[in-house]
Amino acid sequence: MNYSYNYINVPSTECRIQSFGKRNCNSNSFYTEQESSSFILCYIKSGKGTLSVSNHQAYMLSTGDLFLLPRKSPYFYQADLKNPWSYNWIAFSGIKIYTMISNSIIFSKKYLHDITKSETGDTYQKLFSLLNQPSSLSNEAMIESLSYLLFYFLITEYADTSENHNRDYKLKFNLAVNYIEQNFTEKECSINTICNHLKISRSYLYTLFLNKIGLSPRAFIKELRINEAKKKLCNTNISIGQIAEELGFSNQFNFSRSFKRSTKMSPKAYQKSMK
Repeated sequence: MNYSYNYINVPSTECRIQSFGKRNCNSNSFYTEQESSSFILCYIKSGKGTLSVSNHQAYMLSTGDLFLLPRKSPYFYQADLKNPWSYNWIAFSGIKIYTMISNSIIFSKKYLHDITKSETGDTYQKLFSLLNQPSSLSNEAMIESLSYLLFYFLITEYADTSENHNRDYKLKFNLAVNYIEQNFTEKECSINTICNHLKISRSYLYTLFLNKIGLSPRAFIKELRINEAKKKLCNTNISIGQIAEELGFSNQFNFSRSFKRSTKMSPKAYQKSMK
């Protein structure tokens, strides 16, 4: 199996490409994962294979198809025996990814057949090609622009218009996300506060987030705070203690411990690595 993996450091916390690569599979080779930390979009360049997500029905996919490996969901895929596939992949993370991708049919179906003549397919190809070019400020700007454009076309060309798209459920989730995004830097932004604001129970809020993005509300708040901390560490000269206070942590020690658990680096080490 011929396989490449590339990590990319484009500093966006809303729509960020975490990594990308390509895989040329051997006959009947398979891959399984219990959960991913990102949403991975895979484009099949040639060949065939099967995909199953969350232990659901397996689908046969082939050249020109796009499939999604969702965040925090188990998946299994296998190359065809006679005509094994080769595919490119781009892994996305960020606080806006779920909101965008959940409005496309690929979120519920997990695949799109033959996107070769679509704007989605064209944008994906341009983005993947640019990712393989030498890093530069202009390339980083274009990568971010094409990332948003890709999700724009996924939403407009492949919109989720199904009747069973639970709008009330989705509305409650979006209201919760909006409230958290506006208040996550406050120490008072707690699970109880969110539930009281939306007039829902703690268990309902927990189920809502777990079903939608595979994260608990508490983990989502933590992710927002850590992402905001990364921005402040990269773009400002304020002290780590002040960052901790501005982001609602009880003290600098708790902030540093939480940051290191998420990034495997201390705030100071992360700041040094980015400058």
